[in-house]
Amino acid sequence: MAAARSARRGIAAVTLDATGTLFRPREAIGTAYLKHVVAVCGPPPPPATGSYEAAITAAFQQSFRAELAASPNFGHVHSATTAQPWWGRVIFATFPPALQAHVGSRKDELLSTLYSHYATRAAWEVYDDVHPALRSLQERGVPMGVISNFDERLESILETLDLRGYFDFVLTSWDHGVAKPDASIFHRAAELHGITDVDGRAMLHIGDDATNDLFGARAAGYSGGLVDRGRAVTLTQLLQEH
Repeated sequence: MAAARSARRGIAAVTLDATGTLFRPREAIGTAYLKHVVAVCGPPPPPATGSYEAAITAAFQQSFRAELAASPNFGHVHSATTAQPWWGRVIFATFPPALQAHVGSRKDELLSTLYSHYATRAAWEVYDDVHPALRSLQERGVPMGVISNFDERLESILETLDLRGYFDFVLTSWDHGVAKPDASIFHRAAELHGITDVDGRAMLHIGDDATNDLFGARAAGYSGGLVDRGRAVTLTQLLQEH
């Protein structure tokens, strides 16, 4: 379907990132992980210092980045059906040694439970500005899609959060085979929007990561906008600017 230009600045279509742009985890990583440890494995012994929740949350980014460097795109090259093994390694590496020992033989059950949890509505919450902003675009007839570095669960997450109906397509790095900021994922989104013979800037991509979203879109020849939740730069504000 050929995309019709918006009347404001010639925006023919909009794409959006998912996590940090449309929705976020409902609770801190450490809190969620420990709740599931207790539910599956029973209460762990008290930590020697601090709290397990704080230790897990503090370790998450390092664990995530290390696994991403070792096996990009959620390990897609090693497992074409699910990212669960990849996420299992990330999750377990966030646990302090005493918690790993406590989990013991129930490790696989715990990691499977956590992976399933993060495909449900209980794990996520939609930002307050998202539904009004998407409804406004929908009412203006602006086609929308999602471009996200995410695994095979994203479609079901968007469905359970009542967001999927806004979008003509959901394009994940898992399905595409290459992650943002690679230009090919933006070009593929433009094709899905029917943008083939117009100025590339007619597609606007909005996300919360400067490298992957803002600069990635611009390097591919499209417009980019950066949501900054910490500085209260909202989705609504960005769309008003365009």
